[in-house]
Amino acid sequence: MNANKNAKLQDMNTRLMNLKEVLQKKTRQPYMSKIIQQPYIDEDKLLLIMFIVDNLQIPKSKADKYIITTMLVQIALDTHESVQNEPLPLERLKGRQLTILAGTYYSGLYYQILAEIDDIFMIRTLAEGIMEVNEHKVSVYSHARVTVESLMESLKKTESSLFDRITHFYNRGELGELAANLVFINRVLLEKKQFLAGKPSILFDALSKLFETEQSVPFTLHNNKQSLIHICDKYVSLSFKEIEQSIDKCEHTELFREKLKWMKSQQQEAVQSFVEEG
Repeated sequence: MNANKNAKLQDMNTRLMNLKEVLQKKTRQPYMSKIIQQPYIDEDKLLLIMFIVDNLQIPKSKADKYIITTMLVQIALDTHESVQNEPLPLERLKGRQLTILAGTYYSGLYYQILAEIDDIFMIRTLAEGIMEVNEHKVSVYSHARVTVESLMESLKKTESSLFDRITHFYNRGELGELAANLVFINRVLLEKKQFLAGKPSILFDALSKLFETEQSVPFTLHNNKQSLIHICDKYVSLSFKEIEQSIDKCEHTELFREKLKWMKSQQQEAVQSFVEEG
């Protein structure tokens, strides 16, 4: 039994690394690589889209193309998000401009692949996902949300809209919910790590702004580090529970479950560390 499980895990890991290598080759551009770094490839999201495609039982002839194209869109979104708005000296301005162009270039690659297989559905689905991601991203960055719940929902949508669009087309809403909770947990844990390290955090900045203007929030929450951490931990715990309720409805969960165990351990370590420091 363990031998079979280990073999499945090894096969999935090999596939994950092979797909990552394909993405690295497709995003490698000789001129840009002299000035800007190779784009970041989020292995968690790569694993997630593999998991979704396998559960949707998409024909093998299209499965890997769907995975690659979705990840190219994700890489493009991540690349554009990495661009900062602060003034730069002239010698660094070219790097910023090339980073913006690189994100657009990665987006173009996904259109090319899908056009080659004449897949209008996937082009439209991912285009709608991109639009939704950007709408919610603007909402989070501009501090437009007026409640903690709506802020957290927008943050979740910025991470999950691509997966939502694909899974809902196939009437597999439970897969979309599972994916949304996973990427939301990852994002909140990343924001929390940034915040605890004294670095800028989009989420914690938005929460602080929210509490500064929300008169109905108890005074103890205003600019209170422990309270902000507590709010985020509550939403992470809720997402873990929702994942556990839906994961048994899915197939091909071996590597996914291993990843979930690791994420839980990271959350527990972060909580323990915060308690000891606090």
